Amino acid sequence: RSGGALFSTAATLAPPPPMVDEPINGVIVQNSTPEITWFLPTAPPGALKYKLQISEDMFMSNIVAEFDDIDAFSTVVNTLKSGTTYYWRVQSKDNNGVGKIVIPFKTDEELEHIIGIFDKLNS
Repeated sequence: RSGGALFSTAATLAPPPPMVDEPINGVIVQNSTPEITWFLPTAPPGALKYKLQISEDMFMSNIVAEFDDIDAFSTVVNTLKSGTTYYWRVQSKDNNGVGKIVIPFKTDEELEHIIGIFDKLNS
């Protein structure tokens, strides 16, 4: 037989994007200091870091908060205004690349106040 066997090498792949945990799409967060959480369904080999960006627009052109080199699956954001809709994306990062997710949420301290009143009435 002439010729050899054919094979290909895989391109270097970006890490898998994290999966959204909280806040979920469209939820109203009851305070202006939400904890943003995410997870990976399977952990790829090698160390991963995460970058979180929060914007006031769905195109992520007005970044209002940014956290880089997070080595956990969550972070608390304490710089948000109440009654505002935000969009967030978290990126898994390694030496090969980045993955992205964008999810909207809204802070609402007025709702937190109303819930506090109901809690007092029910106690």
